[in-house]
Amino acid sequence: MLYDQAQLLSVYSKFAQLTGEHKAEVEDIVDYVTQNLMHKEGGFFSAEDADSFPTESSEIKREGAFCVWTRDDIIRLLGSKNCCEGKYTLAEVFCKYYYVEEKGNAPPYTDPHDELKNQNILIMKKSHGEYAAELEVSEQELSVAIAEAKAILTVERAKRPRPHRDEKILTCWNGLMISGLTHAAMALPEKRDEYLNVAEAAVEFVRKHLVNESGQLLRSVYGNEQGDVQQISTPIYAFGDDYAFFIQALLDMYETKGDEAMLKLAFELQVEMDQLFWDDEQKTGYFNSRLDDSIIIRMQEEQDGAEPCINSVAASNLLRLSHLLDRADFKTQADNLFKGQGERLTKYPFVLTKLCTAFAMTESMVEVIVVGPKDDSFVTEVLSMVRSKYVPIRTSSTWMPPTSRTPGCRLKTAVSAPTSNDTANRPCTFARQPYVVYL
Repeated sequence: MLYDQAQLLSVYSKFAQLTGEHKAEVEDIVDYVTQNLMHKEGGFFSAEDADSFPTESSEIKREGAFCVWTRDDIIRLLGSKNCCEGKYTLAEVFCKYYYVEEKGNAPPYTDPHDELKNQNILIMKKSHGEYAAELEVSEQELSVAIAEAKAILTVERAKRPRPHRDEKILTCWNGLMISGLTHAAMALPEKRDEYLNVAEAAVEFVRKHLVNESGQLLRSVYGNEQGDVQQISTPIYAFGDDYAFFIQALLDMYETKGDEAMLKLAFELQVEMDQLFWDDEQKTGYFNSRLDDSIIIRMQEEQDGAEPCINSVAASNLLRLSHLLDRADFKTQADNLFKGQGERLTKYPFVLTKLCTAFAMTESMVEVIVVGPKDDSFVTEVLSMVRSKYVPIRTSSTWMPPTSRTPGCRLKTAVSAPTSNDTANRPCTFARQPYVVYL
């Protein structure tokens, strides 16, 4: 599912920023999505099915057929190739690394129909370093061996029938994927331009195909057999999660790339979202759209699940916009949302983890402001430094004076009034440019 890929991409990217590890997984996720789930114009399809035909002549689809392997398959394809300076064959290393067994590794209770009998799901049960130690080889040698084995198996797997693809393109899941790409761009500086180009193409896809003639955001479009984009006769207006996730994506794009058009669009969509979904009476959060005549009772989502709920993401968006645009009304709105969810947050914080993270932003938001021409080498150096480190609760702005002035500009010198989270902490400025400030 696209939302799984997108959120895992964000998690792996942030972990890579923190530790320097799992960068390969970041690349793998982006490669899979761009090669298999991306429309030619930039949007992302929803998913590939879990089941598929094992062979071209098969008449019955099987769960996981495209991805699983028998031990005999592995030995046939990798058994004759040595690795790790001749200590092992690729098959020996691969079977140990991915827990490949003669009778398959799927627990019987997870496979009631025996679809995975004698099949192996490739899974690591230990870390890369632990496997290297057990095999008494260097981590680099092991990495080379696994990469070689994967390349051989990838060629073989390409001969199998691909799973069916769900060609529905959802605004909300595209928003999550755009956010994931921005995080990947910060985690892998060498891939930054490539990943941001993919993210920008997805933003433009949404603007072109998922906004109707009157400017209303839509829920979905579909790819057809010719590869074109088509809409159903009665388009579905965007849900709250479409707004929340896409606004989040635009804010991530702005903070990663410094494109003020992204911030402007995020602001416009937030205003529109408030008009359509905000609880005007009790001011406790976001409901179903007031435009949907089929809804008898407008309900609120009150729990994060496989995807975070609307209120959790919206609270974070409001606080980020409040800081970036110096809008006290957005801060007040977020505070009202927290109050509305207060009892649930207090009793069951584990069901609203994203909202807990947003609430932490009210106590310790770090603001990073970089002002200067984009082509200035010092500005580029500072931006690279800022983006290379993962700071969980941070907003960042990039302004290009004198022609561009983003609302909310609050540059202060080291001797000015309180700057850091409305406390007396002094700002951190860079000597060469007084316009590079941590607030």
